[in-house]
Amino acid sequence: MKKILISLFIALFAFGITAYADGEMTITFQSDNPVMTVNGERRNIDDNGTSPFIIDGRTLLPVRAFVEAIGGTAEWDGNSRTATLAYKDNVIKLTIDSTTAYLNNEPRTLDVIPVIISGRTMLPIRFVAESFGYGVYWNGAARSVIITNTGSPNGGIIIVLDPGHGKDSGLMSAEEKEQSGWVYNSDRGGWGEWRHFKYGTSGSDCWGDGCSHRVTQGGGCWYPIGNGDRDTEPEINMNNCLAAKSYLEQMGYKVRLARSSNDENPSITRRLTYCYPGNDTTMQPDASVFVCVHSNAGGGRGSSYISLAGPYDQPTQSGSSEAYTTAGNALGWYINERIGSMTPLRKNSPITFEPELIAFCKAPVVCGYMEIGFFDNPSDLDILYSSSDAIGHAIAAGIDDYLRCDVVI
Repeated sequence: MKKILISLFIALFAFGITAYADGEMTITFQSDNPVMTVNGERRNIDDNGTSPFIIDGRTLLPVRAFVEAIGGTAEWDGNSRTATLAYKDNVIKLTIDSTTAYLNNEPRTLDVIPVIISGRTMLPIRFVAESFGYGVYWNGAARSVIITNTGSPNGGIIIVLDPGHGKDSGLMSAEEKEQSGWVYNSDRGGWGEWRHFKYGTSGSDCWGDGCSHRVTQGGGCWYPIGNGDRDTEPEINMNNCLAAKSYLEQMGYKVRLARSSNDENPSITRRLTYCYPGNDTTMQPDASVFVCVHSNAGGGRGSSYISLAGPYDQPTQSGSSEAYTTAGNALGWYINERIGSMTPLRKNSPITFEPELIAFCKAPVVCGYMEIGFFDNPSDLDILYSSSDAIGHAIAAGIDDYLRCDVVI
């Protein structure tokens, strides 16, 4: 897998920003995006609409936004062309065109010199962040830079795993369905959920209007709760997700499960709230990907993923509908490649006839949808039960491949 060599700079700008108190801190910048996130909170980088950008393979970031967000200070001396950055007991001095920096008056040799490009002072982010106790990581899929003090290379990256299906709807009380995010609609014959949000929103159900009306074959904007009832699959999906969660956490990722037991069955809309800090959909999503883990049926065998094909209505972190579609298909492809190489299950081509699934239509972040094995095929079922650890390992490895990829396929 090709990995991008991170050689990052940060630019010095004159503006102020509110600092967070000491504690775990994760700051994310995205190329060509004037908004950064600080512990999931959206903030403008500055009042001038400044965005990080990539030049000659190097990502240029605003230094003052980072330093002041963590509670430090940044000063510029135009006469000596020296930047002084301070955080807690550490003081860094860097001079333009000099490979020597000073950390607490001790000389340090830089592998990348500070420079001025287009009138902006660019400082090496890795040296600055690591001197202040932070790590700097590149999410190639999202073209984002993550700066975090969590102590893990992937500590600032959040993965949401959704073990598909759940408790049989016939065993759920009306109160349980309502608490799980399902909606009662007498005109539609009972409990269910809407397939889309209204155009341009990430939380207002379409109620059959103000959306693309794109639906699966034989389906509609309304999805009845009973359509998701399965007997065997929920347990298989949960086993695979728990194994994947364990491996992802060993890699340093933070993982959220969209359901935590087989005795619950949240709506897809409710499951997608795990993409947000504290399930608060008024905030910026802080998850990088949402991965639906299912098993197939219909007499076939092997593993596949359901491919996306836009357009999609909802605004996402990926930007355009085209970028969202491409990224979701890349995520599915990477996971499926790992399933084929790391488990006894055969790797199949993508499933192309269901791009209108609710998860695709409503997800606020990149969404992958896996169909791993056929639970109604005795041979695959045996593998699904006996090799759930290997399957979970493959899911985790595929997600890691995707998040580290330099070029999205």
